Amino acid sequence: MSQNLKIVDFFISKFYKNSSDGMRELSSSTFSFTLNAGEKQDFKQFVRRMRFINSSAKFTVYKPVTHDDTNFYTQFEMKIPSHDSEFITALGKTKFVIKDGLLQTIDINYHKTQQEYDEFQSLMNESPVAFV
Repeated sequence: MSQNLKIVDFFISKFYKNSSDGMRELSSSTFSFTLNAGEKQDFKQFVRRMRFINSSAKFTVYKPVTHDDTNFYTQFEMKIPSHDSEFITALGKTKFVIKDGLLQTIDINYHKTQQEYDEFQSLMNESPVAFV
């Protein structure tokens, strides 16, 4: 396993644990995070998003793949409870970019139309359940 893949695996593991311990040290000073090709966000905003997501959703992140040991791609499935006790599922992909041994960017994109994405975000914000 390459050192870069270890960094990606570390970030995924910390995400599952809802812990940012050690993440900052493995991120570049110019780290950026985007959600559905939106506005670039910094590390603090990424951590806030991670904590929010972990309080309202269940995640499955699949094994990352790479062809160049710089760009890593993974698929994910996110489930949030709806008001009728069912789960609503969103699928997506994440791209991690590692350069000089540091995480440069995380780009997260949901496989939904913008309207479906907005509705999903709204449901997540209104979710009555917090996972611990």
